[in-house]
Amino acid sequence: MKKYFFGLILLLLLLSGCNKTEEVSYELCGYGNMVSFDGVGYVQIDPDQEKYRLGKKVGVIQEKIEDTLHPINHLTSNFLTEGSALYISDENKNQMIAKENGKYFLFEKISY
Repeated sequence: MKKYFFGLILLLLLLSGCNKTEEVSYELCGYGNMVSFDGVGYVQIDPDQEKYRLGKKVGVIQEKIEDTLHPINHLTSNFLTEGSALYISDENKNQMIAKENGKYFLFEKISY
């Protein structure tokens, strides 16, 4: 009886180890074009001006994911290609400006 009980416990332990799943790093996106920077999401907004005053360069996009996903990892985007430069706006600290192939895109911090 003890062997049966011990075998059952061992089997349950082995099976529970098989259920481990990797942490999901993305989810479906309902916001549109986004950038994730330092754990904060930024969504692309329509610019109300033609020119921007770039602040400090804070990084470059390291990973582009599918456009239907919500970026979560640092320096990830579902819109911008890898290598696109990111700047904090000199006019609004809640906005980032991305430069990709000579074009500029405005993003605003998401307030949850």
